[in-house]
Amino acid sequence: MNQNFLIIPITLCEYAVREKRKNELQLLCWLKVQCSGNFMLTNNLKNRVYNQLKITLATFKSRLAWLLEKSWVEYNEETKRYWICSFTIITKMMDGYTSKAVIWDYNEFDTFKAFVDATMITFIAKRKYFYDKQGYRCNLEYNRYKLYRKRTKPQFYPLPVSYLSKALGISDSSASNMKKNASNAQFIIVKKNIKKLDISVNEYKFLKDCHPEGKRYLKRGNVIYEQLPDSIQSYLVFKIKRNLVQ
Repeated sequence: MNQNFLIIPITLCEYAVREKRKNELQLLCWLKVQCSGNFMLTNNLKNRVYNQLKITLATFKSRLAWLLEKSWVEYNEETKRYWICSFTIITKMMDGYTSKAVIWDYNEFDTFKAFVDATMITFIAKRKYFYDKQGYRCNLEYNRYKLYRKRTKPQFYPLPVSYLSKALGISDSSASNMKKNASNAQFIIVKKNIKKLDISVNEYKFLKDCHPEGKRYLKRGNVIYEQLPDSIQSYLVFKIKRNLVQ
């Protein structure tokens, strides 16, 4: 490929997280980078898979079989070649596809899965911020477009783990691991937020024992704090890819 980046649809990142298929998406993107739209299963390719993706031949064949089953990759019996479908074709086969995409600099594929996590965290955090600020039904499509086209300085977006897990249909523990992985790979910055409360120690004990979310309340010395949702800062670059919805 001539370009030094991939423009990956948000739809595929969301699917990969929901369906636990980040490994398969990683392989698809790796093939797009390494091959010019098609490839043969040569020893050279197998060695590159082993060295760059750190997976065995059996794992590679298993993931490739899944891509073939989903028609993300096609196989030609006559030429013995595999053909890699475009992102546009793949997203059109899926329900609820979107024109939004994220730019991936593919220097390090070992952090790709953390990148997918960071993509969905950033997307959902910005969407929540927009919904909270503008209202869900306030000229939605137009303002969504402005949100992702506007070049602004990165800022922190509040994002509770429970909100992230509900948005993606995954468990709270999985959502928490996503934040940890994305942060460790330095795709996002997670800032802890606490608020000082003007309450007594007895009131704190009551909240800690009786409030449904009592674990949010902390005591440091004689000062009581409320643990607020973490805030997310991300420098991932999103763009509108119009041909994904044509």
